[in-house]
Amino acid sequence: MGGEALLKWNAAVAFPWYDAETNTQYFPFKTLSMLIGLVVMLVVAYVTDRLMESGKMSTRPLRLINNQYGREQLTKGALSENNFDSVVDLSMEETKKM
Repeated sequence: MGGEALLKWNAAVAFPWYDAETNTQYFPFKTLSMLIGLVVMLVVAYVTDRLMESGKMSTRPLRLINNQYGREQLTKGALSENNFDSVVDLSMEETKKM
């Protein structure tokens, strides 16, 4: 969108400080894109955390993935038979023993 000099791509969007004569983009649009992406990731993580703490979003998939027993079961193919609930129940038992 902002163009790339090394690839000889012209700018499709003229951000502030764009020089049309030399086709140079002086606005740091790549940095802005990176910062917007960072903010979006932080907001999504915060909202997801709040939804899980309030009980509006299930934590079962995360418990399965984060638990060592769950990882072993995933590699053994235990979920191929739609056996998700039993894997989570066993994982919780293993966690309580710790």
